[in-house]
Amino acid sequence: MINFSTRKYFVFVFALLILLSGATIFNIYSDYSGFNVPSRIDSIVYFYHLQSGFVSVAVLFLYYASFPFIYSYHVIDAKNTTFQNLIVTRSKSKRKYYFHILVTNAFYTAITVLLIKLIQLLICQLLVNPLNFRANRFFLHNQMPFVFSLNPFINLILVILFSIIGAVVFSTFVMTIGLFIRNTIIYLGMELITSLVCLLLPGTINTLLNLKSSLVISSLFLENLLQPGVASLGAYAPRFNAFLPFIGALLFYTLLTTILGFIWYKRYSEVS
Repeated sequence: MINFSTRKYFVFVFALLILLSGATIFNIYSDYSGFNVPSRIDSIVYFYHLQSGFVSVAVLFLYYASFPFIYSYHVIDAKNTTFQNLIVTRSKSKRKYYFHILVTNAFYTAITVLLIKLIQLLICQLLVNPLNFRANRFFLHNQMPFVFSLNPFINLILVILFSIIGAVVFSTFVMTIGLFIRNTIIYLGMELITSLVCLLLPGTINTLLNLKSSLVISSLFLENLLQPGVASLGAYAPRFNAFLPFIGALLFYTLLTTILGFIWYKRYSEVS
């Protein structure tokens, strides 16, 4: 199959976690000199803000620049070096081959994002304040209705779970775009460009149309796919539940991925 080393994957993830941990720790130190964090600071809220770049742009950049490439890079490289044709011939089934790369990409993306979230949560627990679900309840009430649950523990679990699902969808979306790109190096830069477009374009549209809280535009906003229930679009607090923009974003990016995948598959079938 694809030239992908599990050992190299763990080395890469270990290095990534060190970088993310360092950036997170440095940011906490910058926000609270000498790590003198007031007891009133909610570590769960800090964790939520950390996801969307409210706290650290560096952490957000490392996040966006890592998980979509972990496996998909090898898929695109195999395609561009025609190694893919040999793999398909050996597997004797194009569908079997594509199903394998989709499942493998989803697996490694999910594991990576889960580890990132757990490390960030652990750092918040150790350096900000111990997790206090009772105190977090006040934050969730203030965020209403833009939450998944008023139960702090359930809301935290859903934020992490939906972030993993969203990351898998986005990683597959990026990989599908990469199928049309013949240069693997260009593919690496394309993901960051795609992320910026999906982040900035909905915001620009929202501003131009002077919308207060649009569910449709929010469904196009990448943050509602990757960091659901955390970041909202626009200057006004959303008037809808956090489930709605997440489901909308999930459907939108899944549809785009399916359309692009179908177009490429038909094109590849005709060529081969």
